[in-house]
Amino acid sequence: QIPKTKPAPKKSYHLDPEAAHKKLKSLFKLSDNPEKPTIFTKYTYNSLKSLHPFMKTSLEKSGYTKITKIQLKSYPTLNKGDDCVIKSQTGSGKTLAYLVPILNRLMAREQKIKREDGPRLLIICPTRELCLQIHNTLLKIGKACVHIVSGLLIGGESIKKEKDKLRKGLNIIIATPGRVKYHLENTTTFNVEKLQSIVLEECDRTLDMGFTREIDYIIEKMYDTLFKVQKVLVSACITEKVDNLLHQLAMPLDSDVKMIGFDKGSIEKLDLPETLSHFFITLDERVKIVYLLMIVKMLEKVKSVIFVATADEANYFEALLSFCRTEFYRAYN
Repeated sequence: QIPKTKPAPKKSYHLDPEAAHKKLKSLFKLSDNPEKPTIFTKYTYNSLKSLHPFMKTSLEKSGYTKITKIQLKSYPTLNKGDDCVIKSQTGSGKTLAYLVPILNRLMAREQKIKREDGPRLLIICPTRELCLQIHNTLLKIGKACVHIVSGLLIGGESIKKEKDKLRKGLNIIIATPGRVKYHLENTTTFNVEKLQSIVLEECDRTLDMGFTREIDYIIEKMYDTLFKVQKVLVSACITEKVDNLLHQLAMPLDSDVKMIGFDKGSIEKLDLPETLSHFFITLDERVKIVYLLMIVKMLEKVKSVIFVATADEANYFEALLSFCRTEFYRAYN
């Protein structure tokens, strides 16, 4: 016979709000007047003598006037048409770092590019979302380039419509690896013989996501063309897979390839913002949400991102934070 035992009483948990707030503030190193780190230099795009006047006007109208550090470092190399590897933090302006000089080279040609000339710039991205983001930026700064036609080759879109676009002619193509591979195999009008530049955006992420076969196929299919064009790789760090890719493209690290944004002595280190702090907090499950709400309140003056595991969790926290914000304003107003 199993003796009857009483369940152990649940321990009560007391949360001291002041102590918790003090602990969080010390971890976050928050000040009452936080200084925003600057990524900009003292230079503007108008100060670049080699930049096409139409490009200057287009950038100014789009709201891009000041040059960031990575843009200033990469402009001379890319404007000359040299190969390079770019490493930069998210939000530092790395998209414009290669778009502006490459577009400038296309604009500076004596003979204007026609739609029928086919692709002159190919940008390969790991995700369709990144393709859309880059294309939107290109449309903003490329308003002055009226004779240059750009387009997307991405998953989720009609292949037939993409074939029609390629038949009519695209000078700048932004695509995912799978779609590039498909059109190289199946679309006769996808001609890359006149290609001038190729950009592998977030190539470390592209390889980590399992697109190695697609990239290998693209290199094999475009082998003769690749060694005549400007090659630009954008990567957060040089992993073993990225190093192998550089060797495939005849851009080994021990060569004269330009490494922009990082030196060869620290190529394997991930480039993180200087102001970024890392820490974790071990908490009782019952106070986890309370701490989260305190953190959100402390960071209300800055942009923040909360990562959760599922869509349901995202909906739950969105509703919770919306409710708390409403109650907060009711209490103080």
